[in-house]
Amino acid sequence: MPSGGSARPAEPQVEQWLGLYRMIRCTIAIPAYNRENMLPRTLESALAQKQGGLEILVIDDCSTDSVVKIANGYKDSRLRVVQNETRLGLFGNFNRCLSLAQGEFVKILCNDDKLAAGCIEREVAAMDSNPTVSLLFSKATRVDESGRTIGWIGDCFRPGIYAGRDAIYATLWFHAHYWMNPIPLPSGVLLRKTAIVKSGLFDTSMKMYGDLDLFLRILQHGDLGVLSECGSEICIHANQVSSRLYGDVDVIREAFQVTERHSDMLRERGVYRRIAAQLSAFCLSMAAKLAREGLREQARAHVALARSHVPSWCEVVLAAGRTTVMRQLLRFLRLRFVPMRPINKFTDHERAAFITPGRVRGLWGQPSGAQSGERTARTRPRG
Repeated sequence: MPSGGSARPAEPQVEQWLGLYRMIRCTIAIPAYNRENMLPRTLESALAQKQGGLEILVIDDCSTDSVVKIANGYKDSRLRVVQNETRLGLFGNFNRCLSLAQGEFVKILCNDDKLAAGCIEREVAAMDSNPTVSLLFSKATRVDESGRTIGWIGDCFRPGIYAGRDAIYATLWFHAHYWMNPIPLPSGVLLRKTAIVKSGLFDTSMKMYGDLDLFLRILQHGDLGVLSECGSEICIHANQVSSRLYGDVDVIREAFQVTERHSDMLRERGVYRRIAAQLSAFCLSMAAKLAREGLREQARAHVALARSHVPSWCEVVLAAGRTTVMRQLLRFLRLRFVPMRPINKFTDHERAAFITPGRVRGLWGQPSGAQSGERTARTRPRG
């Protein structure tokens, strides 16, 4: 609201604006830059959602193709197309999405992805039923450009509700041990607007990890919700940001940076050195891969980054072996080691196999935790 002597709207206008704001339950914001061939499937999947009070934004970041023309070709009262005056870049345009979104909940849908039917209704209902949840995600299918399913993402945690601080720890732990992000990118995530206001915006200095960084900051202001249903389709293609940044040492440097922002919490739980060793092992693994591909300059940069963070070479070797075994168990037996359990459940049954690392003695270099017969409301296994 304006302050001091600034002009303020007449009272009926204020009430009208507040009424409109309350009517918008959820915003699907589509940040767009080129990819005119992919936008229709993305936008149509958003327009197909039946959630009441839905706002759909397409925010074009100075595309050089026909994205704006295609978006304006759809006639729907829920749809608004916005063009940036200057190029903002990936996370700059994500911030524009958050700033313009009027919904109580916000989903950033990348313009090469697609929502599943009924996704928004399920996710909004789950958030409504659990007001402490600030961030919720559903698992997603990974598809190639032809639409062929090639895998899953976001199926690493049991469905349920997790205390925010425990979720931050588990996400960093899983990312460092499996060398993958357990949160299914922006398209699979629904955010509570009040938590966004408290957390701030995306860090525009980052190239890759800006989304994970914000998601973890949002979890400082609420809990994590995980649904078992598939909520989106993530398209894997050569023009993705991750593909363009292949071999860029800044990507792994950002992983260290995000971890460092939560270092106090990781030290409290006694896992900071181990997380650093796991990330250093990942860095050296990338260096070896780049060297085999003849990208020697990038390989040397990765080695230098690993050396600047490595606790000890012995710990890094152990970390590499640990990740190799865990990834093979995930690949062939679908066994996931996750350092937390939900404090509440959305569903009563989960088919996937999960093992908390505190229940395995010796192999992971840590003492055993709760026995399988023990049931607690909250668990904090040691890393």
